[in-house]
Amino acid sequence: MSDTDALVEFLADRHVSCPNCGYDLHGLRNARCPECDLQLALRVNLVDPRLGAWIVAVVGLSCGVGFEVLLLAYFGWMKLVSGFAPSAVAMVPLVVGFMVQGSALLALLRGRGWFRRRAGWARAAVASACWVITLASALVFFGLVG
Repeated sequence: MSDTDALVEFLADRHVSCPNCGYDLHGLRNARCPECDLQLALRVNLVDPRLGAWIVAVVGLSCGVGFEVLLLAYFGWMKLVSGFAPSAVAMVPLVVGFMVQGSALLALLRGRGWFRRRAGWARAAVASACWVITLASALVFFGLVG
């Protein structure tokens, strides 16, 4: 049985809406929505994809990366406009924090499947570690600058 045959058989006696336009696909004869003309597929999906901890981790690292990029851009702008150059003591933790958190964020974004396969406690630990790294980076910066 082909994928199209399985889809047609599934929709023969069910009222299912197109995920794109909402058109009722009941009695569909091919694998394209007649309303929006997009290709359709019959798939098995998770009811609960367990993305809460992953989102918390991504937001934590994104906050840190955004903070560091904003400060680096500010320091660059100040150097161009007024000639003010922050000390190396202020710049080193920003650059190191950006590299560490940026790398961790990229790894997390590319490894969503790996993350979802971890046990609940492991996902919570990774999400917590992401926020600890972000907060530690901010504390190091403000401790050295302030």
